[in-house]
Amino acid sequence: MHLRPVASLLLIVALAARPARACSVCACGDPTLNLMGAELGFAGRLRLGLDAVRRTDVIGDPNLAQVQIVEQTLTPAASWSPSAAWSLGLSLPLGHRRTTDLSLAETELWSAGDAELRARYAALRRKPGHGSAQLGPSFGLRAPTAPVSLGPDGAALPMSAQLGSGAWTAFGGAWVARTWRPWSAYGSATLLQPLPGARFPAVPGRSGRATLAAQYQPGEKLGLRGSLEARLDQTATFAGAPEPDTGGGIAFATADLLWSPRTDLIVRVGGGLPVINALKGFHDEGPLLTAGVLFDL
Repeated sequence: MHLRPVASLLLIVALAARPARACSVCACGDPTLNLMGAELGFAGRLRLGLDAVRRTDVIGDPNLAQVQIVEQTLTPAASWSPSAAWSLGLSLPLGHRRTTDLSLAETELWSAGDAELRARYAALRRKPGHGSAQLGPSFGLRAPTAPVSLGPDGAALPMSAQLGSGAWTAFGGAWVARTWRPWSAYGSATLLQPLPGARFPAVPGRSGRATLAAQYQPGEKLGLRGSLEARLDQTATFAGAPEPDTGGGIAFATADLLWSPRTDLIVRVGGGLPVINALKGFHDEGPLLTAGVLFDL
């Protein structure tokens, strides 16, 4: 499954992490084990993360030009809070993809995905007492740093099979986080709008993302997190006409185990299953396998 290099890298990052200069739990007053983007901010908070995802995809008519895809993505990310209200994030996915067509010809690709710069503002922030609460907008920009992915025949893969969108993409939305120990919840909704000037043969449409998550954390070391991750895509276009097998919606039910072996270090493992598949045309996404580490400096 080609997961051994990814697992080894995650272990190296976890073991090589230097002692924290300050305790993030003490600084923010919230000991909840939060994933990247859901943490309670405080001035000067710096968080580094590394996420690994393995997924599968089947695209195209099985009698004509079906393509099977196995993809593994490793995403380094960093977030910094200049104040308690603002957080800035940067990420750049690195992907490995194996594509197999109906003739069983295989193509392998190692490539960067689309870099993303994100800003989050806590317009409403209640300090921890019996719990903490945050609410606010988020927005950002994706850069088309991913190259065009080609199939075994040398032609560009469909838009839904690309590692990136091929276009500058602006996005914005809202998020909310609430903690009442030992429970916590997180929700977000985001709209992505591709900007003019796409460099792929196909032009992506608008896309919506939504997350609804709940977490149970009986102690300081372990947490169990479940979420529903939904996506709704507009059909892409090719030369002004709708591109087949693109667009539609899908939702994944995910589960994660979070473990903090030491202060300011979080390790997670989990996965997800598609529970709603309303993608258009011949397009089926498979289960997800996920792992990651987070470290607060």
